[in-house]
Amino acid sequence: MTTRWTAVVLALTLGCGGSSTPTSTPTPTPAPTPSATFTIVSATPVASGTISLPPTPGEGSRSPTVDFQFTYPRDLTLGVGNTNFQIALSKGGVDCMATQIAYATRLDRDDGVYVANSVARFRTNFWVQRDIAQYRCGTTFTTDQLSFNMGPSLPVSAGLPALVNTGWNFVVR
Repeated sequence: MTTRWTAVVLALTLGCGGSSTPTSTPTPTPAPTPSATFTIVSATPVASGTISLPPTPGEGSRSPTVDFQFTYPRDLTLGVGNTNFQIALSKGGVDCMATQIAYATRLDRDDGVYVANSVARFRTNFWVQRDIAQYRCGTTFTTDQLSFNMGPSLPVSAGLPALVNTGWNFVVR
Protein backbone atom coordinates (compact mmCIF):
# COMPACT_ATOMS: atom_id res chain seq x y z
CA MET A 1 0.00 0.00 0.00
CA THR A 2 2.84 2.43 0.74
CA THR A 3 4.22 1.83 -2.73
CA ARG A 4 0.88 2.81 -4.22
CA TRP A 5 0.61 6.01 -2.11
CA THR A 6 4.17 6.91 -3.02
CA ALA A 7 3.34 6.55 -6.73
CA VAL A 8 0.22 8.74 -6.34
CA VAL A 9 2.13 11.43 -4.42
CA LEU A 10 4.96 11.31 -6.97
CA ALA A 11 2.47 11.59 -9.85
CA LEU A 12 0.71 14.56 -8.22
CA THR A 13 4.03 16.29 -7.54
CA LEU A 14 5.23 15.81 -11.13
CA GLY A 15 1.85 16.84 -12.52
CA CYS A 16 1.97 20.10 -10.61
CA GLY A 17 5.41 20.98 -11.89
CA GLY A 18 7.29 19.59 -8.94
CA SER A 19 8.23 23.08 -7.75
CA SER A 20 6.59 25.85 -5.80
CA THR A 21 8.61 28.48 -7.70
CA PRO A 22 6.46 30.15 -10.38
CA THR A 23 7.84 30.04 -13.89
CA SER A 24 7.82 33.18 -16.05
CA THR A 25 7.04 33.30 -19.73
CA PRO A 26 9.68 35.12 -21.75
CA THR A 27 8.39 38.34 -23.30
CA PRO A 28 9.19 38.85 -26.95
CA THR A 29 11.42 41.80 -27.77
CA PRO A 30 9.42 44.28 -29.85
CA ALA A 31 10.77 45.01 -33.31
CA PRO A 32 12.00 48.58 -33.70
CA THR A 33 9.41 50.88 -35.23
CA PRO A 34 10.62 52.30 -38.54
CA SER A 35 10.88 56.05 -38.33
CA ALA A 36 10.56 58.85 -40.81
CA THR A 37 13.66 60.78 -41.84
CA PHE A 38 14.41 64.08 -43.55
CA THR A 39 17.82 65.07 -44.95
CA ILE A 40 19.04 68.09 -46.89
CA VAL A 41 21.23 66.76 -49.70
CA SER A 42 22.38 70.14 -51.04
CA ALA A 43 21.40 73.82 -51.03
CA THR A 44 22.21 76.80 -53.24
CA PRO A 45 23.31 79.29 -52.11
CA VAL A 46 25.06 77.69 -49.17
CA ALA A 47 23.70 78.41 -45.70
CA SER A 48 24.45 81.98 -44.60
CA GLY A 49 24.37 83.15 -48.24
CA THR A 50 22.37 86.22 -49.23
CA ILE A 51 19.20 85.97 -51.32
CA SER A 52 17.52 88.89 -53.06
CA LEU A 53 13.75 89.07 -52.83
CA PRO A 54 11.49 90.98 -55.22
CA PRO A 55 9.96 94.24 -53.95
CA THR A 56 6.47 92.72 -54.26
CA PRO A 57 6.10 89.81 -51.81
CA GLY A 58 3.51 88.05 -53.98
CA GLU A 59 6.15 87.42 -56.62
CA GLY A 60 7.85 84.89 -54.34
CA SER A 61 11.37 83.60 -54.82
CA ARG A 62 13.09 80.78 -56.65
CA SER A 63 15.90 80.80 -54.12
CA PRO A 64 17.19 79.01 -52.13
CA THR A 65 17.18 75.78 -54.09
CA VAL A 66 17.13 72.87 -51.67
CA ASP A 67 17.56 69.24 -52.69
CA PHE A 68 16.24 67.00 -49.94
CA GLN A 69 15.08 63.48 -49.32
CA PHE A 70 12.78 61.77 -46.86
CA THR A 71 11.65 58.32 -45.84
CA TYR A 72 8.37 57.29 -44.21
CA PRO A 73 7.43 53.92 -42.70
CA ARG A 74 4.31 53.28 -44.82
CA ASP A 75 3.09 53.57 -48.41
CA LEU A 76 1.77 57.01 -49.39
CA THR A 77 0.21 58.79 -52.34
CA LEU A 78 2.08 62.08 -52.67
CA GLY A 79 0.50 65.24 -54.04
CA VAL A 80 -1.77 68.15 -53.22
CA GLY A 81 -5.04 66.68 -51.94
CA ASN A 82 -3.21 63.53 -50.79
CA THR A 83 -0.02 63.51 -48.73
CA ASN A 84 1.56 66.93 -48.95
CA PHE A 85 4.65 68.39 -47.35
CA GLN A 86 5.61 71.90 -46.36
CA ILE A 87 9.08 73.31 -45.91
CA ALA A 88 9.34 76.59 -44.04
CA LEU A 89 12.25 78.94 -43.43
CA SER A 90 11.83 80.68 -40.12
CA LYS A 91 13.37 83.39 -37.97
CA GLY A 92 12.92 83.02 -34.24
CA GLY A 93 10.05 80.56 -34.66
CA VAL A 94 8.17 82.70 -37.20
CA ASP A 95 7.76 81.23 -40.70
CA CYS A 96 9.12 83.80 -43.20
CA MET A 97 9.12 81.74 -46.41
CA ALA A 98 7.45 78.44 -47.31
CA THR A 99 7.07 75.98 -50.12
CA GLN A 100 5.18 72.73 -50.61
CA ILE A 101 4.96 69.67 -52.83
CA ALA A 102 3.18 71.63 -55.59
CA TYR A 103 6.27 73.85 -55.94
CA ALA A 104 8.84 71.06 -55.91
CA THR A 105 10.23 68.65 -58.49
CA ARG A 106 10.48 64.98 -57.63
CA LEU A 107 13.91 63.70 -58.61
CA ASP A 108 13.64 59.95 -57.98
CA ARG A 109 10.53 59.24 -60.10
CA ASP A 110 7.75 61.09 -61.92
CA ASP A 111 4.58 60.07 -60.11
CA GLY A 112 2.96 60.33 -56.68
CA VAL A 113 3.71 56.76 -55.60
CA TYR A 114 5.73 56.37 -52.44
CA VAL A 115 6.73 52.89 -51.23
CA ALA A 116 7.25 52.49 -47.47
CA ASN A 117 10.81 53.11 -46.24
CA SER A 118 12.10 54.06 -49.68
CA VAL A 119 13.90 57.34 -50.36
CA ALA A 120 11.86 60.09 -52.04
CA ARG A 121 14.03 62.92 -53.37
CA PHE A 122 12.85 66.44 -54.27
CA ARG A 123 14.13 69.89 -55.30
CA THR A 124 12.40 73.10 -54.26
CA ASN A 125 11.42 75.47 -57.08
CA PHE A 126 9.43 78.34 -55.60
CA TRP A 127 9.01 79.96 -52.18
CA VAL A 128 6.30 82.36 -51.03
CA GLN A 129 6.61 84.93 -48.31
CA ARG A 130 4.33 84.32 -45.34
CA ASP A 131 1.72 86.85 -44.26
CA ILE A 132 2.41 89.05 -47.27
CA ALA A 133 0.15 91.90 -46.13
CA GLN A 134 1.93 92.14 -42.79
CA TYR A 135 5.55 91.62 -43.95
CA ARG A 136 5.91 89.63 -40.75
CA CYS A 137 9.67 89.02 -41.15
CA GLY A 138 10.35 92.43 -42.67
CA THR A 139 12.16 93.37 -45.86
CA THR A 140 15.52 92.16 -44.54
CA PHE A 141 15.76 89.04 -42.41
CA THR A 142 17.99 86.07 -41.68
CA THR A 143 16.40 82.67 -41.26
CA ASP A 144 17.72 80.40 -38.54
CA GLN A 145 15.82 77.20 -39.16
CA LEU A 146 14.33 75.08 -41.92
CA SER A 147 11.42 72.83 -40.96
CA PHE A 148 9.89 69.93 -42.88
CA ASN A 149 6.42 68.63 -42.07
CA MET A 150 4.15 66.13 -43.80
CA GLY A 151 0.38 65.91 -43.75
CA PRO A 152 -2.48 66.00 -43.64
CA SER A 153 -3.53 63.37 -41.11
CA LEU A 154 -0.30 61.38 -40.96
CA PRO A 155 0.39 59.72 -37.63
CA VAL A 156 3.22 61.32 -35.72
CA SER A 157 6.34 59.29 -36.30
CA ALA A 158 9.82 59.57 -34.88
CA GLY A 159 11.81 61.86 -37.14
CA LEU A 160 9.08 64.24 -38.32
CA PRO A 161 8.56 67.11 -38.25
CA ALA A 162 12.21 67.73 -38.89
CA LEU A 163 14.11 70.89 -38.01
CA VAL A 164 17.46 71.81 -39.49
CA ASN A 165 19.44 74.72 -38.12
CA THR A 166 20.55 76.64 -41.17
CA GLY A 167 20.04 80.13 -42.39
CA TRP A 168 20.01 82.47 -45.32
CA ASN A 169 20.03 86.26 -45.41
CA PHE A 170 17.08 87.68 -47.33
CA VAL A 171 17.09 91.24 -48.64
CA VAL A 172 14.32 92.94 -50.63
CA ARG A 173 15.89 94.89 -53.49
